[in-house]
Amino acid sequence: MRNRLGFWFACLVVVAPVSSSSAQGTIGGTASGRMDVYDEYEAPPAENDTSSTDSPAADEDAFRAQNSEFGPVGGVHVVDAGSGAPGTFRLQLGFSYFSTSQFLETGDESSRVGGVLSLSWTFHKYFEIWGALANRATQNSKSDPKLLQVLGDTVLGIKGYYPVAPWFTLGGDVGLTFLNAVGGIGLRLSGTNFGIRFNTTADLRRLQSPVPLIFRTNVGYVFDNSANLVEDVEKARAAAYGEFSEQAQVTRAERFGLGINRVDHVGLGLGLEVPLQLGSEFFLHPLAEYTLNIGANRQGYSCLQVATSAGVGERDGCLALQGLAAMPSTLTIGGRVYPPLRGLAVLLALDIGLSGTSVFVRELAPNAPYDVRIALSYAYDPEPPPAAEPQEIVREVEVTPDPLPRIEGRAVDSESQVPIAGAAVRYAGTEFTAQMTDDLGQFISYPLPAGDVEVQFTHPDYEPGSCTVTMPSQGKTARFAEANSAEPATAESASPEAAAGEQAQASADAEVHAAAPDATSSPDASADHEGPLVPLRCALVAKPRFGEISGTVVDTQGAAVAGASVQLSGPAEQTATTDAAGAFAATNLPAGEYTVRVEAAGFMIRLATVTVAASGTATMQLQLSPQPKTSQVEMSASEVKIRRQIMFNKNSSVISERSHELLREIADVLLRNPQVELVEIQGHTDNQGEPELNRQLSQLRAESVKKFLTEAGVAADRLDARGYGDTRPLVPNLTEANRARNRRVQFIIRKTK
Repeated sequence: MRNRLGFWFACLVVVAPVSSSSAQGTIGGTASGRMDVYDEYEAPPAENDTSSTDSPAADEDAFRAQNSEFGPVGGVHVVDAGSGAPGTFRLQLGFSYFSTSQFLETGDESSRVGGVLSLSWTFHKYFEIWGALANRATQNSKSDPKLLQVLGDTVLGIKGYYPVAPWFTLGGDVGLTFLNAVGGIGLRLSGTNFGIRFNTTADLRRLQSPVPLIFRTNVGYVFDNSANLVEDVEKARAAAYGEFSEQAQVTRAERFGLGINRVDHVGLGLGLEVPLQLGSEFFLHPLAEYTLNIGANRQGYSCLQVATSAGVGERDGCLALQGLAAMPSTLTIGGRVYPPLRGLAVLLALDIGLSGTSVFVRELAPNAPYDVRIALSYAYDPEPPPAAEPQEIVREVEVTPDPLPRIEGRAVDSESQVPIAGAAVRYAGTEFTAQMTDDLGQFISYPLPAGDVEVQFTHPDYEPGSCTVTMPSQGKTARFAEANSAEPATAESASPEAAAGEQAQASADAEVHAAAPDATSSPDASADHEGPLVPLRCALVAKPRFGEISGTVVDTQGAAVAGASVQLSGPAEQTATTDAAGAFAATNLPAGEYTVRVEAAGFMIRLATVTVAASGTATMQLQLSPQPKTSQVEMSASEVKIRRQIMFNKNSSVISERSHELLREIADVLLRNPQVELVEIQGHTDNQGEPELNRQLSQLRAESVKKFLTEAGVAADRLDARGYGDTRPLVPNLTEANRARNRRVQFIIRKTK
């Protein structure tokens, strides 16, 4: 096994452009319902324009960018010149597997399973860093050893890029890889690798006439020194078998399992991706890639040439003789699926080895005949989209001069944004009959004159609220200004500025709608109406909602306990007393979690927790344990003394059921004495057995006691569990009786008020 620890460090080589994937990965801006009249006309930008890297479509394309195999954004193996949306992270967990026979040797059985966890971060508009952790295990029935493992390969890199055109990006990266020595732990500097890569991306979705195609190319060079890791192994074999013997060199299976190459390579990569949208929030991106590694003998390695062609069961050949047939090349086909959960992607792909799979040379690690790949990716933007700057979008619309405009509105909950049905709608300063919002919280107003209109809302479950909207003037030609805002105002807002924020949540295409019936007819959200419709979205604040608790208190026999004091603490505090049936009730309780404390004469205190839901009733039954006739617990100034010991199962920290009643009594004493702020629970043993094992057992037993008391209602911060083992005996461990006394739990008071 080789535990190989490496990292890629990449820096900008060619100042190259961001592709469309580098735009901010959120859709911003919705049309506002606030409209004013302007004298000048300016055509608005097309909202569906995809030719710019700053368009909403490009933003979403960038957010869907995911990691390639070892972290940098791209396809499966071919890296994208650009990156994802600035500020976004991408996490990917990938797996690969293949199993075959007759691969490395005649009659062999080979398999390999691998996993890569990668993370990339677009920390700047033109830069990306990434990291990855990779493991793999390779088995071959003919090799010795049969299992070779590479654990903890670590990759770290940085990529630079720049968009020379909206649809074309150039980029580059370089890297270092530090490898551990074979069979040991620790870096071996002679095995350090260095790589450089140039990347291009053509995203044809950014053309004026978009085409759903993405082309990627990679050209790189890796200075590979991995052969230095097996230098000591081969020297030892040369001493045993002779310097020029076949047995002196690492085997074909070892090169494959450990990834050993004796020469550098020039890496070429071509990638094609077809981004398809199959639904409003469902995408499929088929992928096809080709990669080739061309060996370059910078090291001057002298291959031991054999006069036979290399193949399964035969000797390895030499790169100079075998040429491209021995150089690893792979065709990859597959695709990424983007389900409706934003940021999530699933990759399914198949690597098909085209060369280097049956012709083997001493200079290069063999290429797998195929690999099945599965990866789960998630893109995350830690920063919410910035609030859209107000924009003036002036549109000229021909309307008839006579019909008055109406409000096309919706009432929603201020927190959940759920529509509010059955809200009464009135218009300040008018005598119109109140309207009611429908099941979708919608309404269409009466025809209203130009100017500011205060729309008032009332609902039994919500505080009264109002929003103000500006109705446009009449005229043969009306020009409306729509102010985009990202944050809606609450229902208390009544100013024109607040109204603009509320209306910003309206549909982006809600501007001016023509309608049909008489302007004096009753408003109906499902009918067409003559005149322009002005969007309005108003958020109402819900009234506080209360719940209640209904409970009973009984003894251990199930009999009712009358006259018990019940104290509730939590979002509110209440006190109740049980009646003759042991019942109690608490009403008008704000929703939340409550602690219930029950005290009754002759019984030990009982604590419990209960959750009260808004407009709901929480039911509970509390069982009280009677106080023992003869108390086994005594409180002194320095200690909570117990008259009999707490028992545990033999050589265990499990508390015996015989001691549960004693522990409940200890909890009762602590609950009745809140002035005791800190008690140290001490666990002690005799001197039988190993001292360290005794200390561990005493610690576990002290913690078990603390857990029991905490579950009985004693606050955890009042208890400190310490195990002292056999270091503090009460009496010499000379007799069994003395050893029994030394096996004990003590409760020492460390702090009081």
